[in-house]
Amino acid sequence: MSTTVREVEDPSKTISKALFYGPHLVVSANVFSLLFGRRIVPFHCGLWSDGYFSDIAKIIGVVWLRLWVQGASTVSNIRIFLAEMSGDSYQLLGIAEQGILPE
Repeated sequence: MSTTVREVEDPSKTISKALFYGPHLVVSANVFSLLFGRRIVPFHCGLWSDGYFSDIAKIIGVVWLRLWVQGASTVSNIRIFLAEMSGDSYQLLGIAEQGILPE
């Protein structure tokens, strides 16, 4: 089985577009989710806590949507943890290479 590696023809243009459109997509997805959740259930400040999007999916009555929300949040938390650990290990490597920490 062969894999094809595609190269970006103009990286400066592609990265500029990604940096421009990426935050807009993330913000619009979050705002859309909040507005949609607000329209589905009555607003009570005490109910809106961690994991409430999962409860909204349950209120909608779609089991697969609740599982999807919980799975996505689990994967997101794992990704954040791994990114933090890899960043910390990279910093520790740099400090050890400078001789501040033992190898």
